[in-house]
Amino acid sequence: MNIEIKEDATYTFSFTEYVNDLESNISAATISTKTASGTEILASTAMTISGATATYALDTSASADYSIARNFQALIVVDGVTHVRLFDIVRYPFNNSVTIVELQQENRGALEIAGFKKEGEAESGSTTTAVDASFIGGDDYTGGEIEVYPADNSEITQKFSITAFDDTTGTFTFSPARDTAVSTNRFQVRKSFDNEVARAGDIVQSDLWKRDQRAYLILDNTQVNNMIVYKFFELLFAKRRTSTSEDDRDNIQYIYYRDLYMSEYSGLPLVYDLDNDGTIDDGEESLKDSVRLIR
Repeated sequence: MNIEIKEDATYTFSFTEYVNDLESNISAATISTKTASGTEILASTAMTISGATATYALDTSASADYSIARNFQALIVVDGVTHVRLFDIVRYPFNNSVTIVELQQENRGALEIAGFKKEGEAESGSTTTAVDASFIGGDDYTGGEIEVYPADNSEITQKFSITAFDDTTGTFTFSPARDTAVSTNRFQVRKSFDNEVARAGDIVQSDLWKRDQRAYLILDNTQVNNMIVYKFFELLFAKRRTSTSEDDRDNIQYIYYRDLYMSEYSGLPLVYDLDNDGTIDDGEESLKDSVRLIR
């Protein structure tokens, strides 16, 4: 997926060097940019190096060549090796802003079935950990939340962010630290769905690029939030269903969210102003419904 950069904005390119999956310090790094046809815009320029990471803030307002278009090239040369990054200059970059709140509002029950929350009882712990062997071999809750219930009247129920989960011992590590150590407290954990939301967003973004003249779209990101939510649940139920039978409740839910997504996509109000004059002309208006997603 190409990087999307808003027109006349600054975007920071970043590259981190890894050798055998370990960060490796960079000695020299440069960046240059070209149009899709290969015309050079930015000549080779030194990047800022900090250990294993090289960065460069590209100001797209600095050249008229950074006009709204697709498939610009950023050539990042790190210690003699060239890495190519493709980017597009767009009117409004795609932004996946869906949170757990939107997912809960749409279908809390499905999230709970998929591991949204689960009760536990600590066997031991500390001010930053809770151990429950019943979670051994279970789902990874890293990035989720843990709600620790009071062991007695001197405590209060508190929520913490799960920073790590060891599925070999059933140990949850959380932050910030609790005032008192966890002993035999009961608790509730919520799984993170960040990866699934990101995947749904990637699919929506890819589908949007199938629209003609995507780079010119005046696209309010709130318009695509529903699409991401529907795609999230479509993928969730596609994974859970065991057949395509009408008797399979998960398959029924899969079809429901698949159709909701297609309906939302087909009816998405996309507006084009190709010449940037603030008016949608007759020729531009005709583009609005020129592309439909085919599955």
